[in-house]
Amino acid sequence: MKQLEGFLKAVFEPISAERALVSVFDGDEAGHRSRQNLQQYFGQKNIQFQPNIHYVSIRTGYAVEGLFPDAWLAEAYEQHPGWFDSFSVDAVGAVEPFVVKDRNKSNLQNLMRKQADEAANLEWADRWLPVLNAIETALTKQLDKLNQGLPSAA
Repeated sequence: MKQLEGFLKAVFEPISAERALVSVFDGDEAGHRSRQNLQQYFGQKNIQFQPNIHYVSIRTGYAVEGLFPDAWLAEAYEQHPGWFDSFSVDAVGAVEPFVVKDRNKSNLQNLMRKQADEAANLEWADRWLPVLNAIETALTKQLDKLNQGLPSAA
């Protein structure tokens, strides 16, 4: 998250004046911290940085991997416990916030992508679709605002 934070501090203002740009923040502690740091930084400079317009945050408490179905994540943990620094389910079997080892994030992402590709329908995407819709809506809002400043074609 520190890399995204530094990148946005350096380029957000000039890029957002010309292009639609939506940042996506994990809902974990690092994502919240980066988002808050950026809100404070841009607020001090009177630069707009609004939720669901300039950035989208995902499932509270989770990194992006937490958008996959709990059953898939639990199965991944059963098959590859070494990929995780921490993993737990609550009393009803819901996956609690977890941590994937940095060196194994791509392994988990590849496994989840494979399961998504093999799924018969999009029921697995019930956490992904709202995030993707929020990104699409934010981009549309920004494009509409950017297009308002363009001269009309005659």
